[in-house]
Amino acid sequence: MTSPLCPVCGSSLGIGSSKPFPTLSCAQCGWDWGAVLRRDSPTRRGADAAFLKQLPSGAEAQYIFPKAFQVPAPRQLVWTRRMTGAVIALLATACFFAWTAMARASTGETFVPAVLMVLSGWLTLMLSIPLITQWSNRTLLCSGDVTAGRVIHEAIVPRGRQTYSVIFYAFADAAGRGFIGRGTDYSGTLAVGAPIVVYYDASNPAENVAAECTTFELRAS
Repeated sequence: MTSPLCPVCGSSLGIGSSKPFPTLSCAQCGWDWGAVLRRDSPTRRGADAAFLKQLPSGAEAQYIFPKAFQVPAPRQLVWTRRMTGAVIALLATACFFAWTAMARASTGETFVPAVLMVLSGWLTLMLSIPLITQWSNRTLLCSGDVTAGRVIHEAIVPRGRQTYSVIFYAFADAAGRGFIGRGTDYSGTLAVGAPIVVYYDASNPAENVAAECTTFELRAS
């Protein structure tokens, strides 16, 4: 399998471990995936030619993803089934939390309602965190610039008894600068080399999301 390439110098990137997710870095020029998010990565005017060569061409992107490039901003979004189920579960646990709190106040009983209240509150919090993250992607999906990228690395990350796929994907902005994004593959269909649609903030392309790494999708016209 070909090693992922650095967007600055085109050298092979090293794959490191940063719990719970893997990370990428370049020993040649000092580029680091985490540093990009902190905006202290090496300055660059354009992506390395070898990095750009691995990306889908404009014609290829239009052919594979015609809908993504034809829908003008602001784009209309709908929830996927995963997102809808998560919201329903969140509302149910929030209602149960409120019910246990009122039961505790009205009956004077403390132990059982308190335990139920703590458990339901914890579950509500755990369900809220991923939904907040997904909601933050909404602006990128609605109004962000769109381009085509390619999956350059995949890692299987354990979560309890289950596992999920974390992908790194390469893309370039309108100015020809190269970037690498990271996300969870909710589709479960991506592999290294797969072309993908990427939405990014034109003023800060380090803020980006791949279409398969979100629980929103474009509304059918």
